[in-house]
Amino acid sequence: MKQLAEEPNINRTIGIEEESKDSDEYRHKENFEINEKYIVTTKKEKQHWLPDNLKRTCRFTSILFILGVILLLVGLADSLITEFSNGIPFIVLGMILIIPGGFYSYKFYSAYKEIDDDTRDEILSEIPEI
Repeated sequence: MKQLAEEPNINRTIGIEEESKDSDEYRHKENFEINEKYIVTTKKEKQHWLPDNLKRTCRFTSILFILGVILLLVGLADSLITEFSNGIPFIVLGMILIIPGGFYSYKFYSAYKEIDDDTRDEILSEIPEI
């Protein structure tokens, strides 16, 4: 009799599992498990790609790059409008700012575009803190 009493419980449990496999919730879990193999980033996940200790460095290098481009353009415009020697200080200053600003801005951009977290951490570890 105990066997007969246990068998209906087993069948009921199997019936519940079969019903849950047909439900939308089970399909969602199944799709989620398949999608875990692939790295899919959303906007919410992309917001946290930069550690807090490098935010200041990112802002500083972006400002360096933008100021370098502005000074370079001012120097080129000044040298074309007036004598060439008048624009040389702006060109030199612009190049001095563009070189480190552009290099580290490129590093931040490549870390932002990187899909793999380990490679992103490796790129960000090469950037010094300010």
